[in-house]
Amino acid sequence: MHHLSLLALVAAAAHAQDTDHNCVEALHLGVRRYHLWRPRAHGVCSQAPVVVVLIHGFGGTPLRAWARTAKLVQARGWAAAAPYGHHKSWNGAACCGDAARQNLDDVGFLQKLVEDVRDRTGADRVFGAGFSNGGYMVSKAAHLFDGISPWGGHQTHLNMTRPTPITMHHGLKDGVVKVTGCCAGAKCCCNIDERSDECVHFFGVYERWLRVNRCSASDVIEQAHATCRVGRNCRANTTACLHTTMAHTFNDLARPSSNDMRGPSVVDVLDFFSNTPARHHHRHRHLHRRRGIHVGPPPILERPTMRVAPPVRRSGFFVGAPPST
Repeated sequence: MHHLSLLALVAAAAHAQDTDHNCVEALHLGVRRYHLWRPRAHGVCSQAPVVVVLIHGFGGTPLRAWARTAKLVQARGWAAAAPYGHHKSWNGAACCGDAARQNLDDVGFLQKLVEDVRDRTGADRVFGAGFSNGGYMVSKAAHLFDGISPWGGHQTHLNMTRPTPITMHHGLKDGVVKVTGCCAGAKCCCNIDERSDECVHFFGVYERWLRVNRCSASDVIEQAHATCRVGRNCRANTTACLHTTMAHTFNDLARPSSNDMRGPSVVDVLDFFSNTPARHHHRHRHLHRRRGIHVGPPPILERPTMRVAPPVRRSGFFVGAPPST
């Protein structure tokens, strides 16, 4: 009995050492959980200038969906955070599972997560990426992030007033979340159509983002396996690609993949984030008054105009906005 207990302790210690060696932490926010991957510098787990929040799809888990992607994020000297959905689901309005049925406040949870990862990593930029149900969720919570990338799922109703960088991706052959939209006339998975009051094509949603980001127009760029649109004169980078050979999937490979049937690599999305400038954030919890004197930075009264980064090409896909003309 004592021998078994000793073996269990040794195994637990080895797991903890391996977790620490890879700079991965399992963290709690109340009853909710998430994993945090930190970059490693000079032999120790370090802080990071950028955090990418990775939101899994319906039925998924953070480790199964994002472990490989998180390592790509770490390799850039960034941190990755991957939260657990409620019973493997998120309340993305029209999608999905128990979280949507119970109308959980997943936006509130993600807000706490963003604040927590900023405090733990010292990051000045936090981006969000999500696939499927995670795409619905990251779109719903877009206002929390410095930029987002939804794959295979997105909101049709945009309650956004502030320009927010976005790179959208969808597969023409997606039979789970159809490119034409999900409603009574176009059945989709997971009862999404029953919760949707309108059918909006993928590029119709993109048109709404062009208005949110105050773009003057957009350019169509035909690629070998995708039709992409890139916003022009935008307040925030605004791109969308419809991949002609792609179904309901995403590509978490490290290599560029313009000829891959699963669409561009997550490397393209990370490049998009890399070209997105930081915004100033209101962080009121760091403002304290002591005897009538401010301790800490003064409150930000006006948000400066965002500068849109120049275009960068990887694997034939734009990961930034074109120069203004």
